Amino acid sequence: MSVVDKDNGWKHIRDNVRQLNNMVVTVGHHSNSGRTKKGDMTLAQLMAIHEVGSPKISLPATPIYKRTFEDRQKRVLVLQRKLMRAVLLGAMTAKEAGKMLGAYYEGELKNTFTRVVFKNPNYGKRFSPNYTKRPSGAKVTGSSRRLIDAGNIRNAIAYKVA
Repeated sequence: MSVVDKDNGWKHIRDNVRQLNNMVVTVGHHSNSGRTKKGDMTLAQLMAIHEVGSPKISLPATPIYKRTFEDRQKRVLVLQRKLMRAVLLGAMTAKEAGKMLGAYYEGELKNTFTRVVFKNPNYGKRFSPNYTKRPSGAKVTGSSRRLIDAGNIRNAIAYKVA
């Protein structure tokens, strides 16, 4: 009597689940995302300054990452569950699931970047870091939106799947 091992794709699914377990998806400004116009710092460093603010130069915090995480946490968890289920059922690979999650969160970050409204502690009123008009006499830098000059910082938002 001989034993026939019918896999039916189980090994493929098992391998994808192992890959999923070891996968890391990062979204944001990575170290290779570019430099400022002057070249004195990376866009990741500049975004870190915007995230926490700088009392030294009177720049209020505009926490894009924190705001996106807090506002979209439930949606991202729901998407993660759906993608994990798809991987478990063999409908997609772990790499595809990671790319879908990264692309989704990248889009959410970019949306927050252009739409979010913050409370400005210096003025006691709400402002959008991107759509508030610059005060008259302010240096014109290509856009009336605070965090968007040429779009370098926003466009540098990307995801990586490792």
